[in-house]
Amino acid sequence: MRDVLKTVLFQRSNSTVVDECRRCGTTVGSTASDCPECDCEEIVSYTIQ
Repeated sequence: MRDVLKTVLFQRSNSTVVDECRRCGTTVGSTASDCPECDCEEIVSYTIQ
């Protein structure tokens, strides 16, 4: 979560995409098909501007 906040606060582009597990909220890589923490297959992407 800290890395996500640092990216959002200190970004140089206009938006940031965060991919996370819909069940437990774990931040995952953009190519992940399931969560490494809970094995949920529901990954959601949020664009933060």
